[in-house]
Amino acid sequence: SDNVVLAVLEYSGVQTSSSVDQSTGLDNQTCSAGGLMTGAAMTPTDFNALFVAAFMSSLSPDTVTAGGGFTLRENHPDGTVDSTDIQLYVLHQLNCDNPTAYTPTAQFGSPGAVEFCVAEALFKD
Repeated sequence: SDNVVLAVLEYSGVQTSSSVDQSTGLDNQTCSAGGLMTGAAMTPTDFNALFVAAFMSSLSPDTVTAGGGFTLRENHPDGTVDSTDIQLYVLHQLNCDNPTAYTPTAQFGSPGAVEFCVAEALFKD
């Protein structure tokens, strides 16, 4: 059976119209041997941007750590499913400023190479 994962995140201070500064995504990526998922670097065009990255993978190690100033906001499911299910790991970083390039990463607690994809968005303050 197919599984659908729905996650809702709410932030205050994000513009309600024309709020997306940039977006990108990567498909068919492979973790490094150490279990590191790496997204694409993005540079905000202004100050105080919100960077959100959603990693999707079939590996369910239960432990994922956000890297490089990002915070893990969503870890679904909690590792109680088999490896055929899709796992969602949502990271965010607040107050991203131009001209810095930000690259989201997520590290699995148990190493292993696995395919993943990631969708990213920068939101204006």
